[in-house]
Amino acid sequence: MSYSITKRISYILILIGVLLIIFGLWKYMPKSFSSQTSDSVIMSIIAKRITFPILGLILTVIGYAFLKFVREIEEEIQLLRNELSRLTKVVEAQGKDTK
Repeated sequence: MSYSITKRISYILILIGVLLIIFGLWKYMPKSFSSQTSDSVIMSIIAKRITFPILGLILTVIGYAFLKFVREIEEEIQLLRNELSRLTKVVEAQGKDTK
């Protein structure tokens, strides 16, 4: 079973998360505002400074968790295949011995 789509989604989530973190931190760069700048614009900038890095961190963590989950599942499937192959050989060997 292939999990390439899930891996791709995980990588995309991580990339978007990192970009949001960078964009949010970029909003912290000093900028000059005139005294005529409305409070809603300033509050919007403050909200972006807080929201984007937090959202980016959340998406990065979710993407990493999905990626780790898929890797664990792939490892477990491989172990199960090896065990099934070994047990099949044991059963076939016992079947030949009884004939």
